[in-house]
Amino acid sequence: IAELVIFDNSSFHPAGERRGPVFKAELATALDLRCGLGGGFRLRQMATNTRMKKTLEAWKSSRIPASDAHFEDHEIHALTVEFLIGWRERNFGALAHFPSRQFGKRPTTPGQMAGQLRDVFEGFVLSEFLVTELENTAPAIWISKGEAIMNDSPGTFERRWIKEEADGSDGFGSKSALWRLVFCDPFTLWRRSE
Repeated sequence: IAELVIFDNSSFHPAGERRGPVFKAELATALDLRCGLGGGFRLRQMATNTRMKKTLEAWKSSRIPASDAHFEDHEIHALTVEFLIGWRERNFGALAHFPSRQFGKRPTTPGQMAGQLRDVFEGFVLSEFLVTELENTAPAIWISKGEAIMNDSPGTFERRWIKEEADGSDGFGSKSALWRLVFCDPFTLWRRSE
């Protein structure tokens, strides 16, 4: 490693010797060990990249209308309904697990998050809602759309769901990641009908 010469950002050659896939794997493992990452870090990252590439290649945008036979069975429909029922019933503890961890500073406990949501949703009373469409706009993004009555005024809503890991990192292609709301407030959630 001491003789490592970097020719550009993507090529590593020790003093111009040995090149090719075997050398790159040996070097990657040596760098992982030297950086304290363990020899398997690089292999895990390669497997993650392969999984993500396959997921991306298999993905196609889609729209699912409420008339679809499996609409109400869809995970995003169920999450949207669960979120809207929590809002309608003013159950902020139930809403506390929905906000994304990727955007803004997040309270450290569910109780703190529930208190923050109570403050944000104060004065916004949801009485009725109907989910009308789901749209898959990217491999880890779904948008749920519908109609709602808030503060006795009819309007529409659009919720953006993203897949993320428990630590808030991108959950693209992950089986352990959960769907979270990008913005969890009534201002970005609902539009008054004209």
